[in-house]
Amino acid sequence: MRNNIVVRAVLLAVIVVSACAAADITGKWKATFEGGGPGGGDAGDMVFTFRQEGIKLTGSISGGPGGEGTNITEGKVEGNNVSFVISVNDMRVLHEGVISGNEIKLKVKGAPGGDGPESMLITLKKT
Repeated sequence: MRNNIVVRAVLLAVIVVSACAAADITGKWKATFEGGGPGGGDAGDMVFTFRQEGIKLTGSISGGPGGEGTNITEGKVEGNNVSFVISVNDMRVLHEGVISGNEIKLKVKGAPGGDGPESMLITLKKT
């Protein structure tokens, strides 16, 4: 009876730890914009390159409105949630989303402070 309780407790602990573990999104991800890209245009060859260490996320974006090598700041991955900021022309652009396997769905808020009314949706696919 005691062994049965111990085995159940260990299995429950493994399940909880697995569920809480952050996804690792290190690598290159290609963007697709829902409803067209920035300014109604196409995403073209916009690529997000992520580097993740634990929950800390850094990296850069090539292509798109920020041009080549736009740095990712304030990034974090917690479980399947991801958030980060990029700066474009002195504007702070907040990205928040959900990771699902080889796909990330991001909501982008593009006003000063990252909390304005303008927003768009981006889907990233791992390349």
